Amino acid sequence: MRLTGRVAVVTGAARGIGRATAARLAAEGAQVVVADILSAEAEESARAIRAAAPGKGGAQAAALDITDRRAVEAFVDGLPQIDIWVNNAAVTAQDPDYHGHPFLEVPLDQWERVMAVNLTGTFIASQVAARRFCARGAGSIVNIASIQGLCPTENHADYSVSKAGIIMLTKCMAGELIRFGVRVNAVLPGPIAVGLTPTPLRSAKSMERPGQAAEVADAVAFLVSDEASFINGACLQVDGGRGIRMRRSGE
Repeated sequence: MRLTGRVAVVTGAARGIGRATAARLAAEGAQVVVADILSAEAEESARAIRAAAPGKGGAQAAALDITDRRAVEAFVDGLPQIDIWVNNAAVTAQDPDYHGHPFLEVPLDQWERVMAVNLTGTFIASQVAARRFCARGAGSIVNIASIQGLCPTENHADYSVSKAGIIMLTKCMAGELIRFGVRVNAVLPGPIAVGLTPTPLRSAKSMERPGQAAEVADAVAFLVSDEASFINGACLQVDGGRGIRMRRSGE
């Protein structure tokens, strides 16, 4: 178990990629904090993780709104140890109150909400956690971005821009924090089957299936482990090749 003795915080871990990531880190021996604004679901996820990995790492739940700086600071101050921080909390296209719009019709309130959670929330959580890590001279942060941050999706300008911002935020953090012994990387998932019926991806340039949340979790587990000790500022695409831009010879 690569993460025995370490404490990991995963935000947005009540469901989907966050829950899979929390479970994977616990299976590697980490004590995991399942942090989510959905407190009841976070509690259920923590119970399920403990039941699935007896004798390995543990899991506890915590209610956390990453857009509330004071709440994040109080949360971090209340933890005696943190070694790993995974920024996964986000507004996604699967959220029932999110609706894709053509650029000319994106409502300002939706734009502001997506930016507040996805980008500003990631900034707040990262800054608070990084100050703790820098003070002790060690730590690993992984930001969950998206392949849409590189390859925009029609009618999702707000989401795509927020994830592009996370990619650049990752690089800025990585460049500035490495001198304190803190590594920062990002994972860029492609289409992931999270609570959805898998639909084949008919594309000559990508795998003909959606990814699984566990496959994203595997990438995170690698990046926060000692096996990735010389990796900093990387943006690892876990997208089945969706981000590849192939051109015919002569084009």
